[in-house]
Amino acid sequence: MTAYADFEYYQDTYGGTAIALADFSPLAIRASYMIDYFTLDRASAVIIANTETAKITAIKLATCAVADAIQDINERAGQIQSEKVGGHSVTYTPTPTSSLSDDARMSLAAKRYLGKTGLMYRGFESGEYAGTAFVDED
Repeated sequence: MTAYADFEYYQDTYGGTAIALADFSPLAIRASYMIDYFTLDRASAVIIANTETAKITAIKLATCAVADAIQDINERAGQIQSEKVGGHSVTYTPTPTSSLSDDARMSLAAKRYLGKTGLMYRGFESGEYAGTAFVDED
């Protein structure tokens, strides 16, 4: 799979600074897979069709945001704020979204850009996945 955004887009258009060039490619690929997951592969269809410029821009921006979220998750995982040896007590660094799962954090990042595009809609659009029409025989 090719990532939906490259490092140049991340840096120049999205304005990202948290991810280094050497780390961007694998994070962008993971982020692109998550975008496909959140959009039920609708993002992939939009990218392949290459006709809806506004949606393509939203997909690229969402990819960058999810890559940033993955980077943040990786950096914050398991950071210890304090540790007591006698009676062994460990306190981990709280994060603003520590009550959210990793998937929820990534979904929230994607939703900022894709929320109004219809790509994250969980139902079927008219004609989507069209096959044999349902006929009620009762």
